[in-house]
Amino acid sequence: MAESEVVELRRHADLRPARDGDVIVSASVGPTNAAVVVWSTHEGRSALQSRTGQPGGASFPDPAPVPAYAYTLTMDATGVTASVTLTDLHAGAAHVS
Repeated sequence: MAESEVVELRRHADLRPARDGDVIVSASVGPTNAAVVVWSTHEGRSALQSRTGQPGGASFPDPAPVPAYAYTLTMDATGVTASVTLTDLHAGAAHVS
């Protein structure tokens, strides 16, 4: 995109969890304008985003497997929504931002 190019913003989608009580872990819009969202409980989000701080300010994703949580992946594209739920997912060295 050129520096002087104007891009019109548009409303893409209402992001709603597939399961009551879930929160957004991560969201992205890809080159085909599909919004892909990872949902989980507050605890599941914290587990995937956990980090260990080191002296001097360095921070690294926790390498240990996280406890099992359920995660739902949704894709919203042009009014079509698809979702899949992964239950009891144990993720090792997981980091989602």
